[in-house]
Amino acid sequence: MPYLTEELYQRLPHRAGSASESIVIADYPKAGVSFDGTEDQVNALRKVIGAFRSQMANINVPKSATPAIYIKCKDSALGEVFKQESAVFKALLRCGDVNVLL
Repeated sequence: MPYLTEELYQRLPHRAGSASESIVIADYPKAGVSFDGTEDQVNALRKVIGAFRSQMANINVPKSATPAIYIKCKDSALGEVFKQESAVFKALLRCGDVNVLL
C-alpha cells in the first residue's frame, strides 16, 4: 500500500510551493471547515418537517394539494436557516410558498 498512496499523492494537484517531495514527509492536513451547530439545525429542520407532515395527515390534506406554509421562529438565526432551506421544505412537504416569520 505505501507505493500506491505515494503514487496517488504525486498525481494530486498541489499549490505551487506547498507540496512536499513525498507523502512520508508531508505535514498532516488541517481541517479548514467547521460544522459547529449544523447538527442542531438539521435536527430542528427534521422536527419541523415531521410536525407539518403529521398535521397535514391529521387534517386530511390531499396529496395533490400544495398549501402555503408559515413557520414562526423565536430564534432569528434558526429562522434564517429555515429561509435558506425553503427548497427542502417544498420538496419534502410538497407545499407551495414557505413563509418564515421572525
